[in-house]
Amino acid sequence: MTQILSPAATDTSASHSVGKSGGPNAPAPLEFHTKPTETIIPAAHGYAEALKAGTIFRLVDLHGLQIIDMSAFVLPYAYGSIASAEHLSPSYTLHHTRGTPITVGEPIYSNMDRELLRLVGDTCKTHDMTFMSCFPKMYEDRGLPGHRSCAQNMVEAFSRFGMQGLPEVREPFNVFQNSPYFCKKALNCSRPGDWVEFEVLLDCVVGWSSCPFDQEGWSGGTPTDVLVVTGLSKGENGLTSDYEMSEDTYKRIYGKGKHE
Repeated sequence: MTQILSPAATDTSASHSVGKSGGPNAPAPLEFHTKPTETIIPAAHGYAEALKAGTIFRLVDLHGLQIIDMSAFVLPYAYGSIASAEHLSPSYTLHHTRGTPITVGEPIYSNMDRELLRLVGDTCKTHDMTFMSCFPKMYEDRGLPGHRSCAQNMVEAFSRFGMQGLPEVREPFNVFQNSPYFCKKALNCSRPGDWVEFEVLLDCVVGWSSCPFDQEGWSGGTPTDVLVVTGLSKGENGLTSDYEMSEDTYKRIYGKGKHE
């Protein structure tokens, strides 16, 4: 199944309960994709989804040089309490890696020191765990009020899971961002089609932002669409999935068939 998000579809302020809360905001059952689902996230926008432990998801840089911010919150948690929910933690992860980037086979930890996601496939091998998401005031200080930001993207994406404002945004794992090796590689070194895959180790909601930061050469100067594929399972190698992009999605992205 392919989902094509429009910018309007990602700018939502609706909130739904997540976890064990009741009352007027009692949640509908969370839906976990059990079959491969492709979602195209528009340039400079975000998206979030509930993911089941044991599944795999893939992030694809469709056009190259695009950073993807990633954040996650462990389920369940009560509506209105996402600020205190267990979440993905770069600092706890760096503690375990002794300050170095993670490599294939290593986990990303939560702020409760639990393994949350595991990196199982990686064609780029350059990611960041030291920088926050870009945020509205950062752009205002640069004379760019109203510029989209990853922090606002996360608020919009997680709003249906109970996030209500910027103070609840957590520090991300920055996929394809070259901060660790800036003296050895270009600022952005991901190529068109580069991908990473993560195994979900705890039920959680995960959000992604196609980073809007277009200053100083980041994201190639022009943010682009990215692809997230959820509901994957381990393939023949027992580690990564056997995913191949569907013909329909390929045409929507590139305007032609795979073999044209």
